[in-house]
Amino acid sequence: MMASIAEILKCNDILTRRAIEKRGRQINLKCLENKKQLEKCNNRTAVDSAWMDFEQINANYFTTLDSCKEGKRKKRHFELTSHFLDFRHDNLGLNHDLKRKLDGNRVKRNVHGTSDDKNNPEVENDYSGDFRRFKRNECLKDSEKEKTRLLEKFAKSCKPDTTYDRGKMSKSCKDNLDKLSKARYRAYSNYVGYFRLCYGSIS
Repeated sequence: MMASIAEILKCNDILTRRAIEKRGRQINLKCLENKKQLEKCNNRTAVDSAWMDFEQINANYFTTLDSCKEGKRKKRHFELTSHFLDFRHDNLGLNHDLKRKLDGNRVKRNVHGTSDDKNNPEVENDYSGDFRRFKRNECLKDSEKEKTRLLEKFAKSCKPDTTYDRGKMSKSCKDNLDKLSKARYRAYSNYVGYFRLCYGSIS
């Protein structure tokens, strides 16, 4: 089941909600690249790296928040590391699958094309149009899959009725949460900065 805009808007944590929206848009824009804009981008992998940093810190923040709320830690550090490594693997797989699909489409064009096709502008235009539509549809699908994955990952923190009473938390918990809160805002700002550099301004 794919994530809907309504489901994303229900997310109680504003920063997480905005991040999910922008991450989905980033994946979609990979198929709608602005060549002039990309000339300003020295390293597009930096955008994905910045996102992975944010996702990890965001997960740490909510895990610590849950632990402080209940007075005990639910998840261990190695579980967080495992989730982070799983995400890196999934992200690489997503990019690999997309590249494989696009390369496969190019092969089909070469196999089915004839010398007459190359000299026929109408046929070539049809191929180009089909290829652009294929790329656009694949990126839209991958974008929706990523948003769905993130909504499922942060489902607990995104619940509209999720509330935390910091007044009942220990001083050490409050201090840790303050540090993590500042860290995730910095990580988010860093991600948005790289996004703008490579893909243009975003709302």
